[in-house]
Amino acid sequence: MRYVIAPILRDPQEREERLSEVTMRVWEKIDVFQEERGSWNGWLTSLTRHTALNHARRISRHGGAEALSEDPPSPELTPEEALLRQERQTAL
Repeated sequence: MRYVIAPILRDPQEREERLSEVTMRVWEKIDVFQEERGSWNGWLTSLTRHTALNHARRISRHGGAEALSEDPPSPELTPEEALLRQERQTAL
């Protein structure tokens, strides 16, 4: 995953933070992975790359100062996640 992030983010600390973020995103979204749509390596690479690119965009928009939301993330499923979960339960 480091080789995916390295060309996008130059700061070593930023790289480490994004690697931690990717690890958490994999943990949270592992049930979204569908083997029939692609390989594990492709999914992980895509998730890693998009995380790094999104962070780089946030940095460029805010001039290096990342704005933190004061609202905690909602524990509820998004409509897409709820639909995917329902489809998996129906398939089982």
